[in-house]
Amino acid sequence: MSDELIFLGTYSVGNVYHKGAGVGVHVISLSPDGALHEVSSIASANPTFLALHPNRKVLYAVNEIEEFRGARGGSVSAYSIAADGRLALLGEQPTIGTGPCHVSLDASGRTAFVANYGGGSVASYPVGPDGALGAPAGFSQHPGSAPHAHSVVMDPANRFAYACDLGDESIWIYKPDLDRGSIFPMDADLAKASSDDARSVSVQAGSGPRHAAFSSDGRWLYVINEHGNTLMQFAVDPTDGGLSLVDTVSTLPEGYAETSYASDVKLSADGRFLYGANRGHNSIVIFSVDQSSGRLTLVGHEPCGGSWPRHFSFSRSGAFLLIANQKENLVKTFRVNRDTGLLTPTGHAISLGSPTVVLPY
Repeated sequence: MSDELIFLGTYSVGNVYHKGAGVGVHVISLSPDGALHEVSSIASANPTFLALHPNRKVLYAVNEIEEFRGARGGSVSAYSIAADGRLALLGEQPTIGTGPCHVSLDASGRTAFVANYGGGSVASYPVGPDGALGAPAGFSQHPGSAPHAHSVVMDPANRFAYACDLGDESIWIYKPDLDRGSIFPMDADLAKASSDDARSVSVQAGSGPRHAAFSSDGRWLYVINEHGNTLMQFAVDPTDGGLSLVDTVSTLPEGYAETSYASDVKLSADGRFLYGANRGHNSIVIFSVDQSSGRLTLVGHEPCGGSWPRHFSFSRSGAFLLIANQKENLVKTFRVNRDTGLLTPTGHAISLGSPTVVLPY
């Protein structure tokens, strides 16, 4: 097995919520034994979440900032990827809202979505032939006194977009116009949207839905709750994309009473195991997934090898799990047992300032 490339985002300048000790976006090589080595980096202001175009030629980063080009709001950047993984800036666009914290694309690569945590809103963009982003083509301001949109994911059928809002305790369901790059049809000034084009599903108060992951067949949506330290399983209506709650399980060990905030969720490539991150308990929780009902059964908890596991990803080969320990300034690798789902530390890590996201290339 040859080396794999990994893209890593960081807090580089910090903001009102987090310190910044990073540089920008790093390109890291992952060796067959799990060792990590830096290849290159490019300066960027708080590129705290990354996404890869389906053609793997362009990388996207949100810039979690409060002002861009003299206007209040953050930005989203696009980078071309050279053969050795080096990045070159293609362009930037405003996110309209402040504190953007998540970027994703639809499966066809025609539309990009950004969640604005500070602004409590979602913006969308048409993607050009070269991967550059056009001006915002869609915008949705979530209601409530303190909305905090945290992520947007498309379903496997590429029909509906689901936005987790930690502040208004809901999951918004959109039917995007992918030909226009819009989260839904908008008027010319992006100020209003038809209520017929979006729905929301409320969750239990105090949950704080943050990130979500679909089963590969699209039957189940799993949402991790930052404040409730729980994972919710929803059944997905194949006709209209609606959600029905099936089950809720804790991400923490029984009896654990200290402060913790869940952060990220991922399914293994074969869908047999689901993983979640606990910041505070500083662990990765592992569940087996019943292939018929989608229900979760606890397998165990693996210490993350650092502090504040904000994000994690499987390597492209699936042999390793990489964890960004934000407060430890450390990314660690774990070998994945694909039969049991269990994780084993490789003993390898790389020290980089304020890591927030790890993305396999």
